Order: sequence, then C-alpha cells, then structure tokens
Amino acid sequence: MADPKVESQLQITTSAKVLEQAMHHFDKGQFGKGKDMLQQQALHMREVAMSIDSSELLTESEELFQQLDNFKYSKRKRKELNQQKYRQMKRRKK
Repeated sequence: MADPKVESQLQITTSAKVLEQAMHHFDKGQFGKGKDMLQQQALHMREVAMSIDSSELLTESEELFQQLDNFKYSKRKRKELNQQKYRQMKRRKK
C-alpha cells in the first residue's frame, strides 16, 4: 500500500480536479453529471480515508458531502466550490 500521506495528498489533488470538472459541467447546464461526479468523488475519498485512517481526507470528503446537501447550483454555490478547490490545491503545495 502507498504511503498514507502521499495517498491523502493524491486524493485531495484529484478532488480539486473533479471539482473543477464538475463546475464546468454545471456551467454548461449539465447539473446531474456534475453532481454525480462530486458524489462519486466524496464516496471514494471517504473509502480511502477509512482505509488509510486519514482524518484530513475524511474531513475533505465530509465537506464535499455537505456541498451536495440540498444542492442548488448558483453563483454563490459556484464560489463555494471554487473556494474549496483553491483550498485543496493550496494544501497540496505544503
């Protein structure tokens, strides 16, 4: 198995990329596709977090699940998703 810290960083980076792709789908009006991408990524991150015992990754997956609760895409939601993506990319560079 890969180093847990490396695996955690890989998942956070992947999540940021998925957020960006999902926002692209939302901007094109493909809400179902974008939301499905976020849901799948949140589930995958939670599974990996539990397998490597990463509280940081578990927190990231829970934040993504919170974004999906009562999801309605708007300028505000786009800003929140963009902030989450930025935070994840910034964390990656530490």
